[in-house]
Amino acid sequence: IDSAVTYQTHANSAGQSFTGLQQGGEGFLSGSRFGLKGTEDLGGGTSAGFVLENGFLADTGGMDQQGQIFCRQAFVSLRNDRLGEVSAGRLYTSANALLYYVDPLGVGAAPSNAWMVFLTGQRYNNALQYANTWGAWSVLAQYALGETAGNSKASSSTALGVKYAAGPITAVGDFQQTRDYQDRAARIYLAGVKAA
Repeated sequence: IDSAVTYQTHANSAGQSFTGLQQGGEGFLSGSRFGLKGTEDLGGGTSAGFVLENGFLADTGGMDQQGQIFCRQAFVSLRNDRLGEVSAGRLYTSANALLYYVDPLGVGAAPSNAWMVFLTGQRYNNALQYANTWGAWSVLAQYALGETAGNSKASSSTALGVKYAAGPITAVGDFQQTRDYQDRAARIYLAGVKAA
């Protein structure tokens, strides 16, 4: 639970101030949430897992993220130590996941780094994802099914990202293409480097 009493001056053109429990409907540094997570060892370096994570508003108890249950993440996964991990469900976008490693604010200070969410999108429903790491290199490939009748590309997303982490240096790169319900494409190319 993340909550704070805030006081803002000059909140409107009349110069009035107000006191509130939340900041923009979210927590002060990060959204409040609860979740369930589990893994089952299947033997031979293979495991199955799941994540169900829900956001809520601490001041009202209402659901966050448009009132959906388990709106933050909801996925199942199958992982093998050698072959990598395959996940399916509601997942963070590849760009959002990779920017976390080089953004100096990380996942905290939500009001300050909201630009990242608007730039990259935050989560996709109906997503299939493959992730693996080889030494200092990691790869993240993702496809979100659009589920639009008569047009399999509409409302879909395709992404491929890489991360290099060795010593004090972390570098990321990502390509993400998202299509709207009319099959118009928006493309994002990003790169970032952080030295610890």
